[in-house]
Amino acid sequence: MLKTATLGAVAVLLTATTFAPSSFAQDRAKDEAYCRQLINEYTYGGKPRSEAVFESLRTKVAIDQCRSGDPEPAIPVLQQMLRNQGFDVPPRS
Repeated sequence: MLKTATLGAVAVLLTATTFAPSSFAQDRAKDEAYCRQLINEYTYGGKPRSEAVFESLRTKVAIDQCRSGDPEPAIPVLQQMLRNQGFDVPPRS
C-alpha cells in the first residue's frame, strides 16, 4: 500500500515538473509578444510626435530589454511611456 502511494506521489511530481516549464514558456511568449506590441504602438501608432520628444534612457533600456527577451521589467515602463505620450495602451491578453 505504501509503495503504491509513493509511486502515485512520484507520478504527480513528474507530471507537475513536466508541465510547469511549458506554461511558463507560454506566459513568457505572451509577455514578449505584448512587449513588442507596445513598442510597435509607440513606433507606428499613427499619432504625430514632435521632434522635441526624445526617448528617455529608461525607455531605451525598456525597449532593449523587450527586444532581448526580458519583457517583465520592460512592460510597465513601456506602458507608462505610452500613457505619458498620449497613446492608448493596448489591452494585455
